[in-house]
Amino acid sequence: MLSDNNITSKTLMLGISQSIPADCDVLIIAGPKNALTLSEETLISDYLTKGGDALFLIEHTVITSPDKPLSKDQLNQNPSLNAILNQWGLDVQSDIVVDFTNHIGDDVGSPATKNYGRHKALTEGLDYTFYVRPRSIRVLPQRRASIKHAVIVSTASTENSWAETNRTLDIQFDPNTDTTGPVPFAYVVIEEKNAAQQANKLSDTRLIVFTDTDFLSNVYINQYSNAQMGVNLVNWLAELDYKTFISAKEIKVERLNLTSKQTRQVMVILFLLPFIFVIAGLVVWLRTKVNR
Repeated sequence: MLSDNNITSKTLMLGISQSIPADCDVLIIAGPKNALTLSEETLISDYLTKGGDALFLIEHTVITSPDKPLSKDQLNQNPSLNAILNQWGLDVQSDIVVDFTNHIGDDVGSPATKNYGRHKALTEGLDYTFYVRPRSIRVLPQRRASIKHAVIVSTASTENSWAETNRTLDIQFDPNTDTTGPVPFAYVVIEEKNAAQQANKLSDTRLIVFTDTDFLSNVYINQYSNAQMGVNLVNWLAELDYKTFISAKEIKVERLNLTSKQTRQVMVILFLLPFIFVIAGLVVWLRTKVNR
């Protein structure tokens, strides 16, 4: 799909290359399973400080059941990358965003949403996108004044969505530890360079963080507006202003997938249809009888 939009992607092993290519337009860090080394963190931080643009896709926290406590290794899986993101005013939480109002299938931990921040290049015209166990993101109060943040995606419900901190599948809102909705789980960050920095050929830094990688995986990318969202992210980071192209060959609608909210709406309509036909029939019959 990236190639359909004239975007060339290359795999980069920072631990081996020990550098980020000078012609790298967008650095994508896609769901690391283990913590980065100090050297890797330094390379990425320096790249961003010098005006590099990056897309961070953070994996979900590992969950378990009450009878199977998480091991130390499991607790450290899927790192938040906060050592880097904190420098840009964001802090990824170790929780699970749940939404009882609108989700995919029976999994309240897979929210489906159209609650987007207003950003013409990123979210205009998008239908639903959905995410698998995303984590909430907080904006740190102590950050550089030059850094600007905006929410890209969040849940919509105030009462029926929250950031669940209990990782043992016991999903119950706890006002002492959980964060009420709407819960943001994707942010855009931009830092514009001042005149002195621009004179030193430093460009503005663009940064996008999503706390899910599955929505752009081969399994889910063709669902709803997931593919369009993914291409929009890369195009904006690369500062490409042309209209994105989603190839028809990439879109395969094998079955009708409805969000939980859409399913309830369809069920209500199907329930009411017989009554509507009965009422309509009675009206026709009464009019016929009166006209006689």
